[in-house]
Amino acid sequence: MNRKTIAEKTRKFLSTALVYGIVIYTLHTLESKGIYCLNFSYGTATVITPDGKTLIKGDEGIKFRDIASGETIRSLEGYFFNVNQVDVSPDGKTLVGSINSEYGDEQAAQIYRWDLVSGKQISPLKGHKDHVYTFAFSPDSKIMVSGSADNTVKIWDLASGKEIRTLSGHHGNLRQVAITKDGQTIVSAEIDGFIKLWDITTGKEKRTITDRVRIKSFNITPDSQTIIVNRYDETIKSWNISTGQQISILKNQSNIKVSGSAISLDGKTLFTASNNKTIRVWDIASGQEVRNIKVDSDVISVGVNPDGKTLVGSGSDKKIRFWDIASGQNIRTFCE
Repeated sequence: MNRKTIAEKTRKFLSTALVYGIVIYTLHTLESKGIYCLNFSYGTATVITPDGKTLIKGDEGIKFRDIASGETIRSLEGYFFNVNQVDVSPDGKTLVGSINSEYGDEQAAQIYRWDLVSGKQISPLKGHKDHVYTFAFSPDSKIMVSGSADNTVKIWDLASGKEIRTLSGHHGNLRQVAITKDGQTIVSAEIDGFIKLWDITTGKEKRTITDRVRIKSFNITPDSQTIIVNRYDETIKSWNISTGQQISILKNQSNIKVSGSAISLDGKTLFTASNNKTIRVWDIASGQEVRNIKVDSDVISVGVNPDGKTLVGSGSDKKIRFWDIASGQNIRTFCE
């Protein structure tokens, strides 16, 4: 497998892993073995560009590394330290980032933007009154949504940099925001167990899903019909997005922590990362565990590759492993 293919397959996993705090700090290649070795650092934001060629790291500034050579090829203008999240638009043209609050609440409430072609900074998105924790792009890269500690969700027009509207109704910090694959619905979740569904065109709230357990994160199935929520009691619940009705609850054992999850491309299977050295495989329709994949370490995060055939997971031993989904066999490991 060539380097570009590895980068393409790893991109979606890295983006998913950011939700759980598992990110890349440095990337270099061992030419003699053809193995990518990665060192992990907590609290550092990283994403790979859609073309699979460049790794963008936000920590003490924002730096670009060429994946083929491992060399730093440029840094973005601006005095930015402690960048806590970065993402690239699906069309690969725009980079956005948010920063920690030690440089002031006003700065932490902004969303910073750069043109990836020129490397020039674009005017930041201003409007939130507290730290921005989460953001997501629409599939066509025209709209972005953001969630903040000010308990609001904002919708932004990326061409103009203008705020389209503010969505109010949450009463706690926003844990995660997302836009469904069909581009119709915004999903926002606050940590205290409330999930809101919004019409992306009108901004009207469609419904609220109330869960009495604190929320870690959520996934949305590719058909935009189901939201699957990882909860702090280590159970996983799913709801129908159209009706708001609960579909199932996955009966995870309370002593097994779910640290991350991913959905198969056909939307039928859920994979969960666990602290018992397994990746557990669930049938979403029935809520039943159908098998598990044994791992040499506790699994911190998991993702499905774009080919739909390969699973990627990061472990507590700081290794990234690839598995064949059909057989459960480990087919590749990236060393530390």
